[in-house]
Amino acid sequence: MARGQESDAHRVMLEAFQIRLSKFFPESRVTLGKRIQSVGLKPDIFIEHPDRRKWAYEMIYGNKSAKHTLDNHRLYKMQESTIIGYFGIH
Repeated sequence: MARGQESDAHRVMLEAFQIRLSKFFPESRVTLGKRIQSVGLKPDIFIEHPDRRKWAYEMIYGNKSAKHTLDNHRLYKMQESTIIGYFGIH
């Protein structure tokens, strides 16, 4: 698998999590792979709430270095009002 591509298992887990979050937050927009232009990142799941809160979720499926995760975390924090959730699955 080429770098940056998701495995089928990763994609299935993301879609299931998206469905669950959509049920928890029916008034919010829950999208897969929406690019955040201001920081140039594309979280696995991005939630935009009616009250303008924004949540980015990254599902780490595979071997990602701690540096990679921390670098992304810093960029997400630059996006005002964004809460970051990380899920590690190995």
